[in-house]
Amino acid sequence: MILVRVELRAPDPEGRAYQRLKVGLNEAGFAQTLQRADGTRFKLPQGEFRAQEDAVPTLEAAREAAALVARSVDPEAAVLVTQVGEWLAAGLKVKL
Repeated sequence: MILVRVELRAPDPEGRAYQRLKVGLNEAGFAQTLQRADGTRFKLPQGEFRAQEDAVPTLEAAREAAALVARSVDPEAAVLVTQVGEWLAAGLKVKL
């Protein structure tokens, strides 16, 4: 599983930059949820996204796609892409 973390750095007086980021990344093949083996889905924190494997299959593709979207929202955005084999979480909200 590929996870992406985006940090937007530019001031956002209207408070809508992360919403624009979410919409753009959803369109580019990213989701803001994780699913456990039992089917329970969890909402990731703001700025965290999971690459949908059929749309974004590699680390490089994820980095390029996420950076393109992030920089369209904020030219100074930072993007971190990681490959995850296992995951545990605490405090994530269940997505119905």
